[in-house]
Amino acid sequence: MSDEISAPVVKTEVDPCEGANWHPGKAWIAVVAACFFLLLGSSSLNMLTPILSLILKEFNQDANFGAGLSSVVSAASAIVSIPIGLALNRFGFRKIGIIGYIVLLLSGILGATLANNVGMLMFVRVLQGIGYVFPPIICIYLVTQWFPKGKQSLPISIVASSTFLAKVVMLQMSKIAIPWDGWRGQFALYAILCVIGIVLFLFFMKPGPGYAVAEAERIKKTKTEKAPLLLVLKNPFIWFIIILQFTFSVAQRGFTTFQNIILVDNIGITNNAASDLGTILNLMPIVGGIFVGWLLTRNMKNRATIVAFILAIFFIGYITPYFMTSYWQALLFVILVGFCSGIPQFCQASLPKFSTTPAILAMALTIFNFVGKYLGGFVAPFFVSIPQTMFGSWFWVWVPMAIIGVIGIVVVFVLARRLDKHDFAEKNAVKE
Repeated sequence: MSDEISAPVVKTEVDPCEGANWHPGKAWIAVVAACFFLLLGSSSLNMLTPILSLILKEFNQDANFGAGLSSVVSAASAIVSIPIGLALNRFGFRKIGIIGYIVLLLSGILGATLANNVGMLMFVRVLQGIGYVFPPIICIYLVTQWFPKGKQSLPISIVASSTFLAKVVMLQMSKIAIPWDGWRGQFALYAILCVIGIVLFLFFMKPGPGYAVAEAERIKKTKTEKAPLLLVLKNPFIWFIIILQFTFSVAQRGFTTFQNIILVDNIGITNNAASDLGTILNLMPIVGGIFVGWLLTRNMKNRATIVAFILAIFFIGYITPYFMTSYWQALLFVILVGFCSGIPQFCQASLPKFSTTPAILAMALTIFNFVGKYLGGFVAPFFVSIPQTMFGSWFWVWVPMAIIGVIGIVVVFVLARRLDKHDFAEKNAVKE
């Protein structure tokens, strides 16, 4: 196996984002617009959390139907993710991004107006699954065009943290939406946010200095166009990152799908109080994600291993909410595990280290999202709903979550060891 495939490559070519070509102000404005785009995409995944009990009651359905409403989003995302990734390399992120916004906007409008039966609601969720695919690929791809190689980890982590901010926005927005128009009000307010997002995208998410390099790669008409997918599929360390994201998705999405219902049932609090705990759970990862982004830019020994230990706390912590019985236990959980939940931004921040060209990075992000996020998100709710419906209690969900946690811990330490070795070799190369 060649070094190009088996390890991160230290690139020696001139970085188009360095020197006079780099405009930090414009770069950070693009990051803000990218954060909003990813927030809207991720909101489509999480907007049902505070309103799921209302939907289940209106349509007289059980927890497995709720799991289906969550999983159909991930299933749709998985089906279209690779075609959209290929289209991104062929047509560029501007055209593809506009299509993504239109799909998300349409899902909000239909959910607010026509989702009067199970079939239409499922169709709306399919649209949201399709729309969600666009932001994770485009936003990270954009950051790599605007920032020098050594300064990408922090903005990537900030953008990736928007997935958690999306959950906070949806939880708090429901306090306005439900009194206004029930659960359909959640979709109406979401549609309004999409209109704002389209404006931000058109004016501020513009190509960065690295775009010329990406374009040169995109317009190639030779067999090398197929190389990115092959290189990604053959790279074991990209697969380690993907498996890590898969286990993370199962642990987190499994809980957050039923988060409010679990907290209300186990602790005996109100739905609004559960939303407030969920808000803390999803604000803390933003702090954790920014911390990881900062850590990965530091000249620090064994920094990846430090991240791995923090992520181990995340996996252990996500075993506990299914048998918590007090508000204080839940508060400790949302603060500590919430902070550790931001650590998987480490996954996306590490992908560029294994990608030698923009085209390879775009395809790596596509496969990463397809398996790690969408397939992981698809199966996650059933890891929770099946034990719950079998035993009539949330308690036994800790068993499958413990298995997932062990896999995640093993993988993250193997990956961290490889990244720390690479950092050591890179520093020695620079000294020489």
